Amino acid sequence: MAITRSRLFKISDRSAIQAIVAEQVHVIDLAIQTADSAGMCSITHELPSVFRLANFDKSDAQLMIYSELVDLYRRSEDDGGRGFEIVEITIAPRSFLHIGWVNGMDERERAARRKIILDSRRPTETRGKPSDAKPRVRDRRRDAS
Repeated sequence: MAITRSRLFKISDRSAIQAIVAEQVHVIDLAIQTADSAGMCSITHELPSVFRLANFDKSDAQLMIYSELVDLYRRSEDDGGRGFEIVEITIAPRSFLHIGWVNGMDERERAARRKIILDSRRPTETRGKPSDAKPRVRDRRRDAS
């Protein structure tokens, strides 16, 4: 069997990359769960920067692992991801993954619920529209006696 670039690529250490990604996902998921239980709606996770992977230099290993994490947490749940609204990465000098989520209602649900409330409000004369009714004025002289 001849040694070729594509053969070397096929035998590269992809399973080790998936193991590192799985380990990071486990740690990140625990951080998200803990933060959400405490009422927070975001986490910042420091990413490892050095990986011992055969056939990958440091920057390629970071590129593979970081992109896998960002893609997983950003991709919709329907497509097998986690569906988080905010997924950002900071690189240099240390690397961090920032993940945020809506805690409570999302904007669509909030707008729908506002509409329900506004549609069910009782009409009043003091709602900012001019009224034909005259305001009632209290006679203070009567109250003094």
